[in-house]
Amino acid sequence: MAKAKKKGTIAWYKQESVEAFMRFWRGKPCARCKSTYMTVGHHLIGRGASPHHIVTAKNMIVLCPTHHTFSRDFAPHSMNPFGIENFHNWIKKTRPETWAWMEYHQHDDCAKKGKIPWIDIYEAHVEYDEKKKPVWVGDIELDLEQLK
Repeated sequence: MAKAKKKGTIAWYKQESVEAFMRFWRGKPCARCKSTYMTVGHHLIGRGASPHHIVTAKNMIVLCPTHHTFSRDFAPHSMNPFGIENFHNWIKKTRPETWAWMEYHQHDDCAKKGKIPWIDIYEAHVEYDEKKKPVWVGDIELDLEQLK
């Protein structure tokens, strides 16, 4: 888990917002095998490559540990390049609209898009459960274009 940020800073709002968004995907069925065991949301376009799509539902796919990391034959974080290639080919074949979205947005110039409004995202979409864990509320189809 990421180091806790100082409450009230932009980094804290981002951390809480991303944590709430990612918790939404946990326990959903794996897109490949339908298992719900330890599933997580995988960012199709990496968080570092395109920060503006960190909390964009179109950038997510739910995967179990096997299909997220551990399979040599099929996993976006596989140590085997063929596993990564097979994952991409599977997305192209089974989810062409997702592949088209990825292709269109993979080279987005985030510098031109301006700062991400983390405080606005937090205020609109984050609440806390009884264990004081952040929970995403509202429309999971959030796109930062809607906040402009």
